[in-house]
Amino acid sequence: MIEAASASKVTFQKISERSENMARKCNFPTAHEPDLTPSEMGVAVGLFDQMRQLPPVRKADPQGIQARLDDFFRLCSESGLKPTVEAMTLCLGISRESAWRWQQEGGEAGILIDRAKSLINAFLTDCAVSGKVNPVYIIWTQKNNFHYSDSITITPPQDNFQTHPQISAEEVLRLREERRALPEKPDLE
Repeated sequence: MIEAASASKVTFQKISERSENMARKCNFPTAHEPDLTPSEMGVAVGLFDQMRQLPPVRKADPQGIQARLDDFFRLCSESGLKPTVEAMTLCLGISRESAWRWQQEGGEAGILIDRAKSLINAFLTDCAVSGKVNPVYIIWTQKNNFHYSDSITITPPQDNFQTHPQISAEEVLRLREERRALPEKPDLE
């Protein structure tokens, strides 16, 4: 079971003071400071570290996967941590690629991953629509984790090749020679 750490347990005052002294006014690309206090950041890192220390779940143990996902979403709910695919896979002790593979292969593990990712996508979409999370991040994460796309794929009809037969290079040369052999059109001016 993962427990939410309290903000009072983590103190980063000295690190914070040092980083404030080292910061420049224009430090692109880090000019935008995170909207986290040092103690909030410390709590988040502490929660991620707790997840990192958990043993990996096994694909063959759907009950273990379900229990870990329940713990993950409970932790997010109690601590205020936003659920992401990256945090979910960290909590499961597997890579994002493994989660994707399990999802593609189907089975109980794949269904559990798919449903958990659907919950995460619904939450993040709601945050974007309500203006609580930058929509650019949501678009990026939906393209990377939820198969969203902003491209259009045009597939020609299958009978296209039957209605427009291919001709050989020799046939093209023959047609060109026939065209050259035709008399020129008269100039009507």
